Amino acid sequence: MASNLQRNANPPNPNFSSESTEEYFYYIDAHVSQLQTNTVKLFGKLFNESQNQWLSCCVNVHNIKKCLYVRPKESDGDFQLVEQWLKRGPSGVPVQDYQLDYVYKKDLCHTKDPGKKIKFIRFQYRRLDRFTEKWNPPSNIVLYGESSTALERLLTEKGIKRPGWLAISLPCYRKFCDNTTWCQVEIDCRDLTYVSLPDINQVPLKDPPIVATTIQISLSDSTPAGSTNQPEIVMIGMKTMKNLKPNGCQSGASLSEESFFITKPSNSNSQDWSDGINEKLSNNETTTILIHHDEKSLLDEFLRKLHSLQPDIIIIYEGPHLINLIISKLVKYTDCKMNSSQISRYKAASLINFDSFKCKTKYGLRNLLKRPMCYLQDSIREVWSKHRRDDIDTVCHKILGTSIGDMKPVAVSKVPVIYQSKDDIGSFVEHTIFETRTINDLVMKVNILPLAFELCAITGYTLSGNLLFSRLERSEYLLCHAYYKKDYVIPDRVKISSERQKFEGGLALEASIGLHDKIAVLIDFNSLYPSIIQEYNLCFSTMPGVRNLGPTDRKIPNHEVPPGVLPREIEKIIESRREAKKSMKEATSPEIKFQHNIKQLSLKLIANSICGCFGASAFRFYALNLAAMITALGRDILLRTRNFVETRGYEVLFGVTDSLMINTGVTDYEAAKDIAAGIINSVNAQYNYIKIDIDSVLRHVIILNRTQYRFSAIEMTPEGEKKLRIGTKGLAEKPPYTCQLIDDAIEFLDRKLLNDSSHDEKIDAIREYLQDVAQTIIRGDVENTLKYFIIKKKLPDDVENIQRNKKAEIQAAIRYNRNVARNPIYKLRKGDYVEFTIRLTGQQKSFEERAIPQFLNAESIKFPFDLEYYIFQALIPIITKYYKHIPGLTDEFIAASLGMLSEYTSYKSTSKYKARNRHACNNINSLNSNTPGSTKTNEPFVFPCASCQYNVEMHDFWITHNNSKFPCLQLCPKCGATGWCRYLQKFLPSLNSEINKWCKLFHEGRQYICEDNYCKETIFSRACEYQKHGRRFLTSFERHFLEQFAYWLDIFDIDGQPMYLRDTVDPIITEMYRYLKNEIERAIRNNIPIIDLDFSTIESTDMLSYLEDDEMPSFKSFDNWRFPQDA
Repeated sequence: MASNLQRNANPPNPNFSSESTEEYFYYIDAHVSQLQTNTVKLFGKLFNESQNQWLSCCVNVHNIKKCLYVRPKESDGDFQLVEQWLKRGPSGVPVQDYQLDYVYKKDLCHTKDPGKKIKFIRFQYRRLDRFTEKWNPPSNIVLYGESSTALERLLTEKGIKRPGWLAISLPCYRKFCDNTTWCQVEIDCRDLTYVSLPDINQVPLKDPPIVATTIQISLSDSTPAGSTNQPEIVMIGMKTMKNLKPNGCQSGASLSEESFFITKPSNSNSQDWSDGINEKLSNNETTTILIHHDEKSLLDEFLRKLHSLQPDIIIIYEGPHLINLIISKLVKYTDCKMNSSQISRYKAASLINFDSFKCKTKYGLRNLLKRPMCYLQDSIREVWSKHRRDDIDTVCHKILGTSIGDMKPVAVSKVPVIYQSKDDIGSFVEHTIFETRTINDLVMKVNILPLAFELCAITGYTLSGNLLFSRLERSEYLLCHAYYKKDYVIPDRVKISSERQKFEGGLALEASIGLHDKIAVLIDFNSLYPSIIQEYNLCFSTMPGVRNLGPTDRKIPNHEVPPGVLPREIEKIIESRREAKKSMKEATSPEIKFQHNIKQLSLKLIANSICGCFGASAFRFYALNLAAMITALGRDILLRTRNFVETRGYEVLFGVTDSLMINTGVTDYEAAKDIAAGIINSVNAQYNYIKIDIDSVLRHVIILNRTQYRFSAIEMTPEGEKKLRIGTKGLAEKPPYTCQLIDDAIEFLDRKLLNDSSHDEKIDAIREYLQDVAQTIIRGDVENTLKYFIIKKKLPDDVENIQRNKKAEIQAAIRYNRNVARNPIYKLRKGDYVEFTIRLTGQQKSFEERAIPQFLNAESIKFPFDLEYYIFQALIPIITKYYKHIPGLTDEFIAASLGMLSEYTSYKSTSKYKARNRHACNNINSLNSNTPGSTKTNEPFVFPCASCQYNVEMHDFWITHNNSKFPCLQLCPKCGATGWCRYLQKFLPSLNSEINKWCKLFHEGRQYICEDNYCKETIFSRACEYQKHGRRFLTSFERHFLEQFAYWLDIFDIDGQPMYLRDTVDPIITEMYRYLKNEIERAIRNNIPIIDLDFSTIESTDMLSYLEDDEMPSFKSFDNWRFPQDA
């Protein structure tokens, strides 16, 4: 083990020949110069034959002038007047050094024929100060190029896309002492005409290796000894891969180097802490560990090592905040001899102004450091959406197979304590080494680097930009390259007003909620939005003035119009992906198969993201009309396909944006595929480019709502056998507090309900499982069952800042800090995980206030688990919410299976249960009535019959007429009329009047009772004059008010009715019920305060204080509304 690092002296300036007329330079990344906006710095590698090694190199391409394209707005305008206006310069500042000539280009925005070349003045000049360079052309002049950059002009005009070889003519080598960057070689190039793409066969050199360094940082709490609130850096791990291929893949045998720098926290008094490291890692010969006496020397050595490695890419898992922390420390130590700018590629990098917010974002850091930075967490979330919510521990477990907890970060507040023990400090160092190696393995496993290199090759954007996975920027450069090749003038960004118009997005069809045991086929449109662009030839070049149209204007080009640039570019992307997927299947070599897979994945990312950019105001090719037309056509195609499927006699169970789930009505796998194939062939025959295909075959599916479902999919193994895969689609609404008891129950129910057993067998299996849970977990030994009841939550902030918050994890942290953490360094802080259980403490408090952390073992054992919370308030509500449409799976069934039916029946009679069932909070769907018989005290909804004017009283969803059941809105019980109910305006004024009446009563009659037992003062203001408390008891009137709204939701809830009865209802009546319930929910959300009824309390600050008499809600949308079928 090395005791210190060998300080490598700066390499001597290579003796390159000054007479060389051309130099081959391997380009990797590019940035605009900080000081000279007319200069672009190309970073890459140069081979030195005398030293027989690759050297880091920077090529400064100077004199890249700004290029404007200007013409009169009218075709017969005077070009002489335009020249005079140009010579006056921007903001009245004359331009001295300029070139002016006439060219013929195509105009995308200000002409009726975008495909025709017209005359432009090309005006080239040296860029001025960005505050002075504002042209502000008059209304009779068209100007392009004002928002272009030197980097954009270099890449588009030279056709530079992916990292590769460039030929630099007449290179001028700088002396090492005159270099502006930390690169080993720096070359000056006169202008962009001296840069060219060589024939790859003429380059006499092989591609150089790419160097990537993974950095992992361990922190420690600096309080109370620290002078700042920032944590201290106590360890930095670096693992460098030195032989990556130019496409980001690992080549041959792994050639890597590991270095770790460690110091102790300033508030640790341990003297022999380094002995634990030597004892623990004495046999580790492959790892260099350097021990430092303070944070300053650690950072100094880290910078030296980083400079000696000259990495092309820096990899870090979490977001830019760790890099921000390093830079802020370097700013703090600017008085020492350390070259703090070595963290950047610029020698003159200004870290003093780092406090600017723009510098602290990942895009600001890119401009400051001039290095390709791979933030692995953001990259994984962008490319693999299924890991979007996972932390690093979960991601490594799912992808690399590590054990849960292996990558769990060490809390900064625990690090000073760790340094008190030799064994602990050795384990801490081993953990940081393991983290660094695992992150390095993770970046190679998920192939982020090859993906970024392939994105460069397709879009023509820089490596540093593609590593950030910026959809707008990469789409901009893709279109800039495409339009430039076709002689179009690239448009500038448009200035969008703050009140810009919005447009409607994708469509979610009404879902058939419940369990479906017949095979359902999920069909999916292949790249729907890109295919729409091809199908309807949507492009700036085929739709004149599309940027100036509103979102509702739909002017689709005629069939005679030739394909535009955008459809042709989309076609190339889709065809290239199709060929890549085909080649991937045919490839026999794993390496070739891997390359094709990376290519098709890159093409998929580009195709799926480019269409969504047109509606983003920051996009250079922003066109609201184009974005709105794409989504509108997508909705039309989805509805048309659904109608076609229904005409064939099949039910559409689920549909969203670009996919439909079709109930085939059969249980045979091959028969279901044949049915789907017939539908697919018929739909595909209607279009030229829009195609659908089978996404998956679902044996069983439980549809929860319009965006989420659980399923068991039939998949074929390589041996030709069928197997079931259980999964969930859509973003599930996770319960606020979950534990292993709930997670295991949901997993078991999914596994049992989504199989081929009969319904009775499924219910029996669930009953046996719940009985086993009751026997082994609920009534089992506390020590063995503890893990099933532990709830784990992360603290969103320091406890001192949120101690008034009543959340359970915060109350548990407060209890822990007050009873255990006497020393500040032991306290739970922001980001720490709190493990707690809900216990019966003998006090009449909310369950949040009875959350006891697991660290208080002695206190926990004294109190039993609160089974009323775990079973009645957590387990049963979650199961009934997910599976409420499964016959027989009721709350009473679950309670009876657990042997707690009598306790649950008693609990249902309490005010706490009734309050939960009428919870008027953000999740308005939980505002339902208790039982059908519990609504007798509520006022019925009364509306007049349009035929006989009889006042129909709506007490329940169903009404009995001639010994048959009908929905109450389907017919009049007196005259039997049915058709009148289709017209909502006939009775909606009654509903409007009732809602206004109850809101007004609530506003005028709301009262509060002080929660203090010694006060109990009835008050009408927000705060009690005697006891200043924030929470208030609800009066009986307010409860009745909330029950009334819950009652309305219950009688309009058609989806809550049994399926065998719901299927008999007229589809138009079904849609009417859903519409009415949705309108009532919206009224509640807009006009009822957020009320927490779990503990019979209400937050006074959330009351409806803003609702005055003249501001009563009115449903203007009801006035003339009819169903589309009856319009």
